[in-house]
Amino acid sequence: MKKEWKKRAAALGALSAFLTASALPAGAAWVENGGQYSYVDENGNMAADSWQFIDGEWYRFDADGKMVTGWFTDTDGQTYYLNEEGAMARHWAAIGGDWYVFDSSGHPLSGWYWSGKYWYYLEDGKMLTGQWIGDSYYVTDEGMMAKGFLTLDGVTHFFKESGEMSRSWVSYDGNWYYFGPSGEMQTGWLLVDGSRYFADSQGRIQTGLIEIDGTVCRFDEDGMLLESGASGTPEAAFSGDGSREIAATGEQVTIATYGSYSAFRIGELLEEYGVCTADDFVEAANEYHPFLYNDAIPDGLFIRYEGYLSPGTYTFTTGQSAGSVVETMLMRFEETVDAEMVQQLADAGYTLHEAVTFASILQSEAGGSPYRYQISAVFQNRLQSDDYPKMQSNPTRTYAETYIEPVDPQLAAQYDTYQCSGLPAGPINNPDQTAFDTLLNPDPDCGAFYFVSDGEGNVYFSETLDEHNAYIAMIRDKDAEETEETTEESRSALPHGDAD
Repeated sequence: MKKEWKKRAAALGALSAFLTASALPAGAAWVENGGQYSYVDENGNMAADSWQFIDGEWYRFDADGKMVTGWFTDTDGQTYYLNEEGAMARHWAAIGGDWYVFDSSGHPLSGWYWSGKYWYYLEDGKMLTGQWIGDSYYVTDEGMMAKGFLTLDGVTHFFKESGEMSRSWVSYDGNWYYFGPSGEMQTGWLLVDGSRYFADSQGRIQTGLIEIDGTVCRFDEDGMLLESGASGTPEAAFSGDGSREIAATGEQVTIATYGSYSAFRIGELLEEYGVCTADDFVEAANEYHPFLYNDAIPDGLFIRYEGYLSPGTYTFTTGQSAGSVVETMLMRFEETVDAEMVQQLADAGYTLHEAVTFASILQSEAGGSPYRYQISAVFQNRLQSDDYPKMQSNPTRTYAETYIEPVDPQLAAQYDTYQCSGLPAGPINNPDQTAFDTLLNPDPDCGAFYFVSDGEGNVYFSETLDEHNAYIAMIRDKDAEETEETTEESRSALPHGDAD
C-alpha cells in the first residue's frame, strides 16, 4: 500500500500544477492541496459528499470534496472506518491499538466471528480480549474463544470444544475431572449424586487403591468410593494398611439419634446396642475421615466432628468399627446440608462451621419450641450488639464443664459463652434441620436480649436486665407458691388416728 501511495503522490505532484491551471483535466486524478486529498473524475468533476470506488477501494469525500479518514457515520446511520490512506476498512483492521472486523460492505460486525480456525467476539466491530462473554464463555488475551483448561483469578475452568464452560464431568487425556455449578474445578472430596469421589490437587478423579491423609481408600474404575481405611462399609472394610478386607459378622441393629445428642451421648447409645464402645466412637469422631466439608472445620476443636454427626435413624452392625459409624453419619450430613443450604447460610453471614456451632446452641436452647424464632433473635441481637459481647448460653457452660474442663480448662473457656465473646469454638451437639431453620429465620420483630422460661413451657422475653430479673422473680414466686400448695395437699392427705 505504501508503494501505491508513493506512485499516487508522484502522480499527484505532476498533475497538481496542471489541474490548478486547467479546469478540465485529460483524465481522472487525485489532487493534493495542503496535505489534504480530493479526487477529480475523467470529466473534471470533483467528488463531493459521496462514495467513490477507485482502484478497487471505496473512498468517502465530504461536502468540500476532501477525502475522509477515520470513523464516519453515513446519513443512513451506518458506521464505517476509513484508514489513513482513505480506503474503507473491510475485514480485519488495526485501529488505535485494537483490532476491528468489518464486513465486505464496510459495516462493523458484532457477536461471534469465525476467522481462520478460531472464534472471536466483537462489539461494534471491536475484538474483545481477556473477558467473559456472558457467564459461560471466555475470550483470551489474544481474543480467541477459550477452549480446554484455563485458570482465571486463581480458579481453574474447562471450556468445551463449543467454547461453553463445563459445570459437570469432563473426560480429558485419560482422566476424569469435575467442575462445580460456577465452573470451578473441584479438588478433594466430592459428593455427586449421592456418591463420593476424590480429586487430587490437579483435579484428577482418583481410581483404585489410594492413601488419602493416612487413610487407605478404594475407588472403582469410575472413581466412586467403595471403602476407606478400617471403616468404609461394614460388609467389606479395609484394614488400616489396606492389605486385606475384613468381613463384618454381627447382627443388624437400628438406632435413632437426635439433634440434642452430643458425640458422647451417641457413643453411649452405640455401646448400649453393641455396635462399638462409647470411647471408640468418641475417639473416631476426633480423627480425620473423608468428608466433603473437611476444609470448613478449623483445627483445635475438642471433638473434630461434633456438630457434623447428622441425627437420624441408622442401621448398623454389632461389632462394627467406630470409624465406619462416623463416616456414615458424615455422609448423611453431606446429603442434608447440601450446597444450596450452605449458600443460604453464607447469605445470612455465616461460615458453615459458625452456622453449625450456632445451630447447636439453638438446638439446646429452643429445640422445637414455638418460641424458637424469638430465642434465635435474642442470640442474634446479642451477637450484633456491642453492649452484649457474650451470648451467655447455659448449655455451652454445661458442655464445657462436663466434658472439656477436666481435660483442658483453657479450651473449655473457648466453649463457655459466659467466658468467651461471640460464638464458642465449636458445636455442643449435632443439630437437626429444625435448628438450622431456627437459625435462618429469627423473629424480625423481637428486640429482646434476654429470655427465661417457666416450668410450664412459657418463655418471657426482655430488652433490659431489670425486666429480665423481674420475670425471674415472678417465676420463683410462682414456683414457691406451687410448692407450698403441694406441701399443704400432702399434709391433708396424711392418715389420722387416735392418740395413744
